[in-house]
Amino acid sequence: MLQLSDDERAALQRSRNSLPNAITPYYASLLDRSDASHPLRRTMVMVSQEFERTPEESIDPLSEDSDSPVPGLVHRYPDRVLFLTTGTCPVYCRYCTRARMVGSHDGTYEFSTGQWERAIDYIARTPVIRDVLLSGGDPLVLSDDRLEWLLSRLRKIPHVEFLRIGSKVPVVLPQRITPALTKMLKKYHSGLRTLVPFFSRSRRMASRPMMVMAFL
Repeated sequence: MLQLSDDERAALQRSRNSLPNAITPYYASLLDRSDASHPLRRTMVMVSQEFERTPEESIDPLSEDSDSPVPGLVHRYPDRVLFLTTGTCPVYCRYCTRARMVGSHDGTYEFSTGQWERAIDYIARTPVIRDVLLSGGDPLVLSDDRLEWLLSRLRKIPHVEFLRIGSKVPVVLPQRITPALTKMLKKYHSGLRTLVPFFSRSRRMASRPMMVMAFL
């Protein structure tokens, strides 16, 4: 259990309708329990400064929505797309550039099979696209069956040469990388070129995530 500072406690009590505060037990074990200024803890635990806004700030700081031809798909560069698969993450980083959509329950952003179908149809109709990066949210919070359905549909598109998965799961929830998941991913090895894990500090590179990455 973390010993919350007064500021952290006040922010959590105020957090309704904001980016959720969720940390996996494994990842919480890497945080300093008592030091609220601990760098890794600052990336995970809400503070009151998070509610401050300036006129220059945008809820979409990377302007992804303006490059979205269909919901959940960002097509900024000619030969590649960003496929947003879900609004759920195993942890919610306080610096998230998609805070407007992850953990959102107001219906503005929908993540469903229908949304996936529209995105897949757009990719199939756009032969210049060679590279699909699955992101979110975090694709690896999806069930094995749901993830395989998506990978299999994308793999059938002739002009898609690269499938990538951007995920923090190997770092924050290494238990999710099961033999069953690994076996399923290997079925798409010829197309699934890269699993992109997100590390930003050396302390995240603990022994269990490193074992998981070797397993993959």
